[in-house]
Amino acid sequence: MSVLGSSIKEFTPERSWPTLRGYPPRIERGDTLDVPSPLTVSDTGVEVVVRPTYEDVYRLSTLSYYLGARMTTGDAPAIRLDNGYEERLPTEGRPLEERVTELLKTWFFLDTLARMEGYIPSDRHAYEAVGSSLPFYPPNLADRTMSERLMEYFEVDHETVSPHLPAWPTEAVLRPAPAAAELLPHLAHFLAPIRVRGNSILSAPHERLALATAVPTHGQPSAAHSDVDNVPDVTADPIPSWSSAISSVAYDNDLHRTPPDHGDLNVVFLIRSADRAQGVRNVLTSPSVPDGIGIFSVLEAPEAETVRDVWSGSSADLVYSDLPIEDGHLVAADGPVTLPSTGRPGRPSEQNGPAVSIFEGSRDVDIGFDALSRGGVAAAFLDRPFALDQIRTAITLLASVGAPLNTTLSVASGAEPPSVRFAGNASMSVVPPTTPVIELVFVESKSVSSHELTLGTPITPASWVGGEYNVSPDFLDKRARLIGYGISATHEVTSEEVAGVAEEPETVLFLNGELVPPGGDLTAEDVEISARSVDSNAEPPNFRHCE
Repeated sequence: MSVLGSSIKEFTPERSWPTLRGYPPRIERGDTLDVPSPLTVSDTGVEVVVRPTYEDVYRLSTLSYYLGARMTTGDAPAIRLDNGYEERLPTEGRPLEERVTELLKTWFFLDTLARMEGYIPSDRHAYEAVGSSLPFYPPNLADRTMSERLMEYFEVDHETVSPHLPAWPTEAVLRPAPAAAELLPHLAHFLAPIRVRGNSILSAPHERLALATAVPTHGQPSAAHSDVDNVPDVTADPIPSWSSAISSVAYDNDLHRTPPDHGDLNVVFLIRSADRAQGVRNVLTSPSVPDGIGIFSVLEAPEAETVRDVWSGSSADLVYSDLPIEDGHLVAADGPVTLPSTGRPGRPSEQNGPAVSIFEGSRDVDIGFDALSRGGVAAAFLDRPFALDQIRTAITLLASVGAPLNTTLSVASGAEPPSVRFAGNASMSVVPPTTPVIELVFVESKSVSSHELTLGTPITPASWVGGEYNVSPDFLDKRARLIGYGISATHEVTSEEVAGVAEEPETVLFLNGELVPPGGDLTAEDVEISARSVDSNAEPPNFRHCE
């Protein structure tokens, strides 16, 4: 654990930039300790003290990684600084988790303020709100030692900074089992707070080794997330909505895969009925196939051999299936589908299976682990079908924009989204995002000529937590914000301003709930037509003509 921080290039506040943190070295279970010689314990002057239990090690692992701290054992959890100061931490599990989470998020945020005059100077929007409450000017701490900075940071309450934190990529729940240790480097990369629940033995088939929250990070509230507990239950059946059953195989597969170039995405649909199969073809081709797709296939009532080939022998990157799932197996036209064994349980797959699989009509994520064992990175399970337009929106966001999977399914599902569950890395992108930062812009018309706008930025593999952005629309405050922190207040805008927002390459615009195709030619007249449909409860316009 003490060498996880060896991927961090420096331990000034600049380490809050994602490009300076790197990817922590992986952990693999074995019979003896073997740490490759290039990996060393960072000399930061900080020690994280844990009791010699899986619970303590797991709960403190992400904070230890971010601090580049040496992890040592002791009688009680604590943080020791080389100036002699020791901060005792709670000994009970849940208070310990909450305290460690508060310290991680508070110190990370203060680091992002301390770097304001550093490598990439920025005028931070959040500093105006929080600066007067701090007992120091953050950039003055940039050149101090880690211990000196932390002594100042200890004086800042979490409540002071919590309203200004970005949405966090994920939080995880692990069992105190040795097998869960392989997840720690991947979760540290996400800066994921870790909680520990249950015991080390899975006592029922539906129980999970580890879960992670999969709530999208674009900062927009959604009814889909109202039932998400901050601590998903590893014994729940099914797992909570907007949670993911995680496996180190999924993260390793993502690190080893080569994503398709823009325009080369291969999408396969497995559709049980002739009518819906034709509907999928129509919605994907009218007026044209979404940008980013190289080839797509709609397989109507496929037989078992065809379904097996999709996961075992095809070149599909993304699979969308509405086939029935019974007893953990897809049911093809001629019966249940049994996929052949990969022969590599628990190891990154040598097969080139679909990176993403989306299944309709199921809450059981077991079949997702089959997909992960064949090279998959994530599988999603919708407890009810998407409408045809929602399918097109989802495919457009995944193929044309490179939006994360969880964000895609949240915003594509509209005002009454289904419950969604995941296996693997729910925040992955099947293709690289087309711009460094994706701005999701939501516009609601209040009259024909007046509209309200909110904006959020999902955290993606190309714009990770700690990055900054300046909003594209000229009429909004241009000061830098952390990615994952949107503009929560609504802004009144004109029809012309809405049309101008649609021209920005970074923005993905939803106008009165309908996706405006990225890079389209939306006009002020189009905006007003949409507004009139809202006022009259008429059928909303189809913006596909803007392509």
